[in-house]
Amino acid sequence: MDQLCSNYIINHLPTLYGGKQDDFQRTSASLVSIVVDMIKTGAHFREILEFLRSERSTLAYKHETPLKEKFGIARSGPLAPQVGEQFLGNSGTPLDFPFESYNLSLLSQLRAHISLRTKISYVEEIFLGRQFVYEIRLLDKRDFKQIKLCPSYDVDCSYNEARKLKKLNPEGYARLALKIQLAAIRVWYPPEIEENKATLILVGTLSAEIDKMLVPLGQHITWLNDTPGEDPFERMLKYSKCTVVHQDIFSIDETLEEIELLFRDCITWTPASPLQTLKERIALLRFYLAYCMPHFRGDGAIGDWIELAIYHYHGFTRTRHRKDASPAHAPLSSILPTEYFKSLDTTIIIE
Repeated sequence: MDQLCSNYIINHLPTLYGGKQDDFQRTSASLVSIVVDMIKTGAHFREILEFLRSERSTLAYKHETPLKEKFGIARSGPLAPQVGEQFLGNSGTPLDFPFESYNLSLLSQLRAHISLRTKISYVEEIFLGRQFVYEIRLLDKRDFKQIKLCPSYDVDCSYNEARKLKKLNPEGYARLALKIQLAAIRVWYPPEIEENKATLILVGTLSAEIDKMLVPLGQHITWLNDTPGEDPFERMLKYSKCTVVHQDIFSIDETLEEIELLFRDCITWTPASPLQTLKERIALLRFYLAYCMPHFRGDGAIGDWIELAIYHYHGFTRTRHRKDASPAHAPLSSILPTEYFKSLDTTIIIE
């Protein structure tokens, strides 16, 4: 049959993942088949995630993939690398080349809800019985000064030390995380370059229902330049680049528990229910997993394999990803599950 996984990244950056796409596709088909068998024998989501984590790491070393040592390495837990590394760019996914179309889609969604007058706005929805809130906040020079006044951060501090800091001062912890993320973004997009000039920083925060409570799932950060004689929104759509900030490391474990529940919902679907129901359940699982990003690298492929395996388990054995789409970036460029679900048919063929 046709190849299961997308060729999007390899088509744009042929050597990014070692340039061994044929072997990647063969291995993907094998892993999807194994996961289907695991589901049949009652495997839990965490078991499948651990299996695929290990396989993705092995594949990265086999293909001599750049940064191969990062694939399958957990972002959270006392055994994870130093906590500071989470804030210094490794928890962020820039939506620049070759993901310009996903960047523009996200900017367009943000544009529909920005308020320059109030500097803050909210979008809410209920999807499959779960609540989601997206907050859009515009930061100006006064906000920048407050962020700059945050205390310095020891990038070598331990997991438990950082967790204590968050517990004692959650607002200060959040400002500090934002400060360091903004510093990384300034390196990626130097403000001295004309198209990167900004008078406002946009921070979009997605909160999702986890264990019946709203918990921050991720953020989008970009910029606007509101100066006389130019439409700031047209300029934003033309020049601004979004960075996806994945979930805070101290919330990953509880999110994986929520994903376990979603996984069970996906597996217990029967043909007596509409296919639409299965699609919504799998899409929501993928939405949570994409923002959660439990590992430094490799979760895009892991998400692909899990998504395909669930469809194959239910008898849709010719289901495959579209070659010209990046399934991993579709949820990350969506502010809410409904927006992601609208784009689902552009990423996957269900047969």
